[in-house]
Amino acid sequence: MPEPGKKPGDALKCFRKKGCRDGVPGPASGSCSLHWPISVSAFSKKPRSVEVAASSPAVFEAETERSGVKVRWQRGGSDISASDKYGLAAEGTRHTLTVRDVGPADQGPYAVIAGSSKVKFDLKVIEAGKTLVRLP
Repeated sequence: MPEPGKKPGDALKCFRKKGCRDGVPGPASGSCSLHWPISVSAFSKKPRSVEVAASSPAVFEAETERSGVKVRWQRGGSDISASDKYGLAAEGTRHTLTVRDVGPADQGPYAVIAGSSKVKFDLKVIEAGKTLVRLP
């Protein structure tokens, strides 16, 4: 866990005390605390890129490590709000984005954000009747 006021990804820090020199305790029996960057993923399940037939819904699911985590969904870098086009749901650790009646304009990059964790994925829209393939 990072120190108060610090966040994951902060550079290595040395909190100097008597006898601490350049991050190494000195001979004066002092101590030095080193704080390494912490990499934490807020997601235990991440949404995946999909291909969806035009006029169908696209459903993306994410699961957070804990319940009560605030999750934001984005399209092209802008936050998504619940509307006739987008359905947003959260139950416990499970979060869902539904894009209704997809069309060519819905194709592109999306993301889900929880805390400092951001997962990017894509929606590809294909003509109805073509074979659907799940992207890696």
